[in-house]
Amino acid sequence: AEITKRLEEARALAAITGPRPTPPPVDRRIELARRQQAARDARRDASARSRDQFSSQARLVREMERSEKAELAKREKEARSQQLLEAKRKKQEEIEKQKIEDQAKRQQERELKRQQAILLKEQQKYITEERERRRQHTTFIRQLDARRRWEERERRKHQNLLDRLLAKEKKLQSRRKEMELLSELRRPQEDSSLSEQKPLPALSRIPGLKLPGQAFADLLQVYEFIHNFGQTLGFDMESLPTLNTFQLALLPDCSLEAEEEPA
Repeated sequence: AEITKRLEEARALAAITGPRPTPPPVDRRIELARRQQAARDARRDASARSRDQFSSQARLVREMERSEKAELAKREKEARSQQLLEAKRKKQEEIEKQKIEDQAKRQQERELKRQQAILLKEQQKYITEERERRRQHTTFIRQLDARRRWEERERRKHQNLLDRLLAKEKKLQSRRKEMELLSELRRPQEDSSLSEQKPLPALSRIPGLKLPGQAFADLLQVYEFIHNFGQTLGFDMESLPTLNTFQLALLPDCSLEAEEEPA
């Protein structure tokens, strides 16, 4: 490859210089070879310097890229750190907000419980007062009822006493009138002193009456008793003796006629 490159360089140089002249002497050719070698060394050095410069530039570019990458990574890291800090701050704010809300909620619950306790206490107080009011009302009604019953008993007692007094007074007045009437009746009066004189009725004697007055009165009582209670005692009401038969049965000399008289 080196030989081919040298031949190409020689051809290019020959084309530039024109037609090939007469070959120079050996010294000149050696000098020419030295110059060519020096040119080649110079080109090699230039190429090496170019490569070194390119390598330096590439290294610089790589360093710049690494620096940019490091800067970008640093920025990304800072951004992530900032995001983490922001997220942590937001989370802390949310925690604080949640704590405040929980505290407010607990405060509201305590206030609600306190109000419920106050309301329950007021309700119990109202219930107790209502029970006491009802008890007092019931006691008052019972007292009024007892007072009314007592007044009714007293009124009845006074009324009964008044009725007894009135009845006693009426009885005394009636007794007094009866006594006055009895005394008036017992006082003997002449027929000529009567204010209303009525003629006595003309009474005819009972036909066939032969008994005295007391005996005939007893006979009438027996006759009335038999006719009133004969059916109860089991007598035959159709075959009861007549009043004349009773009279004849009481007379000793007429007992035979009474037995023969039909019923």
